[in-house]
Amino acid sequence: CGGPHAPSALPAPPGFVFLELLTIMPAILNEKALAGLRSHKYSASAASPLDRFIMTHWWNFLVEFCPLWLAPNLITLIGLMVTVTANLHLLYHAPLMDTEAPRYAYLLCAIGVFFYQSLDAIDGKQARRTKSSSPLGELFDHGCDSLTTTFLTLAAGVAFLFGPNYISVVACVAYCIGFYAAHWITFITGTLQFGYIDVTEGQLIIIVIYMVCYVYGPDVFLEEYYGYQLRTILTVAALGGVVSVVGRLTLTILSDKKTTVAGTSKWEPLFPLVVMIALSFLPAMFSPTEIVSHQPVIYVLAVGFCFSKICIRLVTASMSKSPMPQLDSILLGPIVVLLNGLAFTYCADVIPDSVSQYLATTKEEETRLMAIFLAYSALNLLGHCVLLCHEIAAAMNISVLTIPYPPPKDS
Repeated sequence: CGGPHAPSALPAPPGFVFLELLTIMPAILNEKALAGLRSHKYSASAASPLDRFIMTHWWNFLVEFCPLWLAPNLITLIGLMVTVTANLHLLYHAPLMDTEAPRYAYLLCAIGVFFYQSLDAIDGKQARRTKSSSPLGELFDHGCDSLTTTFLTLAAGVAFLFGPNYISVVACVAYCIGFYAAHWITFITGTLQFGYIDVTEGQLIIIVIYMVCYVYGPDVFLEEYYGYQLRTILTVAALGGVVSVVGRLTLTILSDKKTTVAGTSKWEPLFPLVVMIALSFLPAMFSPTEIVSHQPVIYVLAVGFCFSKICIRLVTASMSKSPMPQLDSILLGPIVVLLNGLAFTYCADVIPDSVSQYLATTKEEETRLMAIFLAYSALNLLGHCVLLCHEIAAAMNISVLTIPYPPPKDS
């Protein structure tokens, strides 16, 4: 979506070195993309009975307690920080996802998810109350949603005692595919489509899982019913939701709709998805120390951050009616890790010692490499999000985390 004629971002506030650095980076959106964003209108088909008949009453009640000076994006950000903090606390106590964490940690996660769900649902209502609705708010909301997917998947792995293996990697990739597929449908139809059982139901199930762990402990999910462990039954059921979204995507691609909202091929988002799936598994498969067996959280978080950026790229393309970028700089992280593994596996005997000394071949060395991968992915994602919000705010003459107060009166 970027281009040489894209407008520069707002001047960075004095002292904000990070934002000052972003102002010299190439623009993400060009004039055509910004024009598409300005003309964007939110469109969604809300089909969940739980949302329409039950939860909406709670959300309408809750939003009345929000002061009119509180920006909708700030509400979303607060919810994100709360649930991410709670989930990181749980992961700190069970880094290999094979031991029981302190019971209160599960309770904190349940509260954090409910807190995020509630704030995520009222940000749009707050925007309408304060007459501050904008495409930036919708993009900000979807970006936060893409990020929470990884954290909730990892925390669920702790609750189910998945352990240090590929199950958490598969689960994270699967749920990210579901998120990506939902917005691929939007990229084609222009409407975000919800199922009869969708995000709200999934979040409430996760809350119940956390509460069961708080009361009874995670071992309860190891009990067998009809020959299958309870955690297996619940995991397969959750993957069924992903299959449902992919099924809807397949029907959408096979429909009479010829192009995306950007006028591009309906298959355009496929290549980035295939590349991301491959780079989610190949670095672990060729790891010299089987990195997933001793650092599953770091690996899944790094992969999740990469997937989150690819999803944000798709959402941005859909909302701005622009082509979907096929490659991204964040992929450099998993590529470097993969090259390290390939060099160790196939080229260790021919690589000169002057070069092989830089390969990460022990657990300590590969853990450091994965930490660099994680830091790079996190900073790359953060930089992209900040710059993107900065550009859109500048183009629309609005602020990201503040709104005019008092709200403008109806004309």
